[in-house]
Amino acid sequence: MRSVKYMPSVKSPIHICWDGTKGRNERGKLNNQYKANRAVVDGIYDASTYTIFDYREYLRGLEFNPDDLRRNWISYYDENLEADDMIANKLQEFIQNPDYESIWIFSSDSDTHQFFAWDERIRIHNFVEEIPRTKITAVPPAVATNHKGSAPSVQRLSQEIAGLPSGRRSPTRPSGPFNLLMIKRFS
Repeated sequence: MRSVKYMPSVKSPIHICWDGTKGRNERGKLNNQYKANRAVVDGIYDASTYTIFDYREYLRGLEFNPDDLRRNWISYYDENLEADDMIANKLQEFIQNPDYESIWIFSSDSDTHQFFAWDERIRIHNFVEEIPRTKITAVPPAVATNHKGSAPSVQRLSQEIAGLPSGRRSPTRPSGPFNLLMIKRFS
């Protein structure tokens, strides 16, 4: 966050979105190939029943409260949603507010790159570097057609993502159990 000169405050909090343990299930029911190239147990992978480890439990074991990590950090968790789904929900709210100068997404999940099409104020950082808009070329058609400030519904976005090929994450930047969403108001 220092590299982008972002200081959390009451007016500019950090929203942390945790992957739900059953976050893949709904898309797995819609598309049996959803994330089919991911972890395989006993030679079988089924996103509709797959569950992940709740990383928040690991933090609790270290005596950290994942729902209250720092002042001005707001935590979101839904066992049935992936973190990028929660970011989509929050983005729909944030892009409606003209007071926000920039909306930062910190995530190693390349699926978040499609949010560039939602609003010019959206900026994405993969925890190593900021991702330039010019570097992104693959934006799902349903999202690209909505680039004039109105984001598609989360349901439509979920259907669009479910149809995308999985495995688009960079092998050098593993996905994390959470994503950060930060907003900066005009001064």
